[in-house]
Amino acid sequence: MTKLKALEALLEKVNAECFDPPDPFYPIWKYNDFMTAWEDAFGLSCLTGGNGFYAYKGSLNAAKALHDAVLPEWAWHVSSSGVAILDGPEFAMNVMGGRYAPARAWLIAILKALIAIEKEQADD
Repeated sequence: MTKLKALEALLEKVNAECFDPPDPFYPIWKYNDFMTAWEDAFGLSCLTGGNGFYAYKGSLNAAKALHDAVLPEWAWHVSSSGVAILDGPEFAMNVMGGRYAPARAWLIAILKALIAIEKEQADD
């Protein structure tokens, strides 16, 4: 699987809320599912994967740490209404979080930005 396809698959799962455990006593199973999808896209990276999962679960600190790790030169703006805007060197991305918490909207914006970067590099 290419990195682009893996990122798109991860974004699809995040949007579909595939990692919300039906039973709160067994969240580790969903964490492992998330990490497997993350490793497909990024390779072995517990730091970014853990931050990605906790951003998915609603941690703004984790979302910021992930952003700093994978898009360090990008500016970010996140509102409490679930809107995340990322401004990169060549891109401008406005992602509406809708029903999502701000941290999950930020995660979605990060994934969309990484997908855009992969597509841009594939076109070159």
